[in-house]
Amino acid sequence: MQIDQNERDIEFEIVRYRDYILRKYKGVLKSRPPIVSVVGHIDHGKTSLLDKICSTEISSKEIGGITQKINAYYFQINDDQKKSSITFLDTPGHSAFYKMRLRGINITDIVLLVIAMDDGIMSQTIESIQYAKSFKIPIIVAVNKIDMKKNYDKDIENHILQYGVQSERLGGDNQFIYVSAKTGEGVHELLDAILIQSEMMELKALQNCPAKGIVIESHLDNRRGPIANIIVKEGTLRKGDVILCGFEYGRVKDIRDLNGKNIEDAFPSLPVQILGLSDVPLAGDDLIVLQDEKKAKDFALLRKNKFREIKLDNQKKCFEKKNEGAFLKGNEKIISLNIILKTDTQGILDTIQNSLEERNRSLRLKKTHSQVKIVEKGVGRINNNDIILAITSKSIIFGFNVQIDHSSKNLLKKKFVDIRNHSIIYELLKEIDMEMNKIERKSFNDKIQIGKLYVKNIFKSSKDRGVIVGCMVSSGKIRKDSIISIFRDKKVIFRNIQIDSLKRFQNNVLEVREGVECGIKIKSFVNLQIGDKIIVFE
Repeated sequence: MQIDQNERDIEFEIVRYRDYILRKYKGVLKSRPPIVSVVGHIDHGKTSLLDKICSTEISSKEIGGITQKINAYYFQINDDQKKSSITFLDTPGHSAFYKMRLRGINITDIVLLVIAMDDGIMSQTIESIQYAKSFKIPIIVAVNKIDMKKNYDKDIENHILQYGVQSERLGGDNQFIYVSAKTGEGVHELLDAILIQSEMMELKALQNCPAKGIVIESHLDNRRGPIANIIVKEGTLRKGDVILCGFEYGRVKDIRDLNGKNIEDAFPSLPVQILGLSDVPLAGDDLIVLQDEKKAKDFALLRKNKFREIKLDNQKKCFEKKNEGAFLKGNEKIISLNIILKTDTQGILDTIQNSLEERNRSLRLKKTHSQVKIVEKGVGRINNNDIILAITSKSIIFGFNVQIDHSSKNLLKKKFVDIRNHSIIYELLKEIDMEMNKIERKSFNDKIQIGKLYVKNIFKSSKDRGVIVGCMVSSGKIRKDSIISIFRDKKVIFRNIQIDSLKRFQNNVLEVREGVECGIKIKSFVNLQIGDKIIVFE
């Protein structure tokens, strides 16, 4: 089957080719284990509960006691009647890990919502409920820390009703299991509840066809190369299979289970680690098995080319907006903190990037006209290219659980580059905030203050959307080409605003000095009040 190079919809072409492969197999649906995403607020005991179930001592391996990536665990239940299995996804609980938690719920069958009895319903508890309901995924609630014996009643079941979760005791469909991750009380009842829910859902998948899966985490190993942690969604993944995964392709060289043991194949719902991809895939990428390695390479290249075209088109639009003046409102200067971001896994990279984007949005809403600019990002060690780029772009390199290449250390001896390495995300984000505050203060202090004004009247311009401000120059002076910052109650509310015009009565003037009234025209987005103080800069 030939690939149409002019095919406009690459994804449609890939689906069509996979359907062509699947037609060679007789699909038979078989039962598969449930995939359970463990969600909830930070410190409510999600990881400790999994530790008790799987006996993996997970919590002792976490830096700062915080889950910082999606971890998958495969648990087998052996009883006298039958063997059952459950795949657990341990997802981060803090709001900084929004994308990772959302990705965890996207690939799950059941949401296990952990609520600490002493804390009750918190912000991430509500978010988790909203995510699960948006994807129409059944919720099982595990009320944890019952060993503390504090408020051991059914208040949580009543309080959670307003968020659309109703316990069976109150006539709803959601199972509530009271557990203790410390003593193990209620754990067997929780496992039974999960198995009952999965039986009701009749979870099935094709098992005798080429595999399809999803990447839950990925990283670059210095010895073994690109590694992807995946969960098989359908079919059977075998060593030697040709795979296409996002922008990457390859042939499966090695499959390992959660204990690091080499295995020959992986069936649906099984989390495994694979080697053999051309580069590190993105967390959340779909993995599919194809038959021809050349076609897999061609598909990966087509995807990359299409992504590059979209990226260049977006950059062109951004450049055009900047030239039109739409990028800088009122000609205010955007202050940028340039950073290069290197992390050990793709999931962590996505999380930090998402947090920084949220910060930039917040800064724009506050009209502070500053931003964090990610000059370059990637997974793996800090190398020579990162150091050279940091020098040329005047960037700070922020690393997360990564080392510096040995060859790069020689370059660092000759050139000074600011490198910050962290192992806890909140500390990294806090340090970026501190650097932002530094450059804002420096930018503010670098300008020469030449005058102060007080707002006496505010008028809307009849000609355009501007605002005319009647002011009294209390000290110094103001010029036609001045930059102003506006203060209210000793707090700066707008920075670096270029005035449009300066008037004395009806006449345009170049300068107004102390003790004289004047009118200045500025953009309408500035929300002023009578009594605001205006500081004038050179």
